[in-house]
Amino acid sequence: SIKNLSIRCSNRSIPDWISAVNYITHTHTLCQAFYYLVLFSPKYAIISLMKEDIITLPNPNLRKKAERVHVVTDEIRKIVHKMVAASLDWEKSHPHEISAALAAPQINELYKIIIVRSDLDDKSNQEFTALINPEIVKFEGQTVNDYEGCLSIKGIYGLVPRASKIRVKALDIEGNEVR
Repeated sequence: SIKNLSIRCSNRSIPDWISAVNYITHTHTLCQAFYYLVLFSPKYAIISLMKEDIITLPNPNLRKKAERVHVVTDEIRKIVHKMVAASLDWEKSHPHEISAALAAPQINELYKIIIVRSDLDDKSNQEFTALINPEIVKFEGQTVNDYEGCLSIKGIYGLVPRASKIRVKALDIEGNEVR
């Protein structure tokens, strides 16, 4: 598990740490490797968040306009990692629910960053896709109504209409445009 690996790697020397990184990048998907690299990199040593760090209404920052990210820096990557950590921690205490997505303002970071669950049908797949400055460029398919909740509005769920498919333009965690 991630927790066990982080304990084993935390006291290793630099060559052992590099070996761990090589192992991770060859045995995991790119998204998982990024998650592990962020976890073990000295630059990212103290960035773990808990579900308690997800802000809720009436916090005024949830109503403020988020800022565009002009350059994807290590600080932006730290925010993405914090978002994933907070989402997964929230999910641990909600065994029958899945954390589908989270926006940076929900962890009190006023940037246009979201993370979206890579596989909504498999809770054991804990991969998220980070989208920086996301813009919906096209709605496709039928409108589907489904029940949704929000991690920042506790205990309230509602029937929400959504397009069955959308096309999005954004930056990835490396600053490359994705669609």
